[in-house]
Amino acid sequence: MKTQNNIIKEIADSLLCGMICFYEKATNSFIEYPKEVEDYLMFDEENPWQEVIDKVEDNVDDYLLIDPMPSSEAFKLMEQFAREIDSLGFSAKLLDALDKRKPFQNFNHLIENDFDNRQLWFDFRLEKNMEWVKRQIEFG
Repeated sequence: MKTQNNIIKEIADSLLCGMICFYEKATNSFIEYPKEVEDYLMFDEENPWQEVIDKVEDNVDDYLLIDPMPSSEAFKLMEQFAREIDSLGFSAKLLDALDKRKPFQNFNHLIENDFDNRQLWFDFRLEKNMEWVKRQIEFG
């Protein structure tokens, strides 16, 4: 059986990948499906996630919808990361990117092209998203 922390990490990962996640407290498990299921289907193709969707809809009281972090919180997370990293020059670039138009796009572009700090960002973001998921499960 998976530990609570493993489930929280898996849910956080899935949310970051754009999935809709439902936590089932009774079994300490979760189920997921893509936000835009239709985007994954070919013409006349049967929905491979329909069984999961039906399971949640038929047992709505058994599941807790885990919401992804809203963009306002994600923005604060990027600011926090930019202020905490050791590289002052890169920190200043990130903060400048967040002050411009399209801050998410600018921030992500800088992160994708900085191999020294890229993994630090991914680890930081996952940790903070795990905290986000844990709070929802605890108070859900």
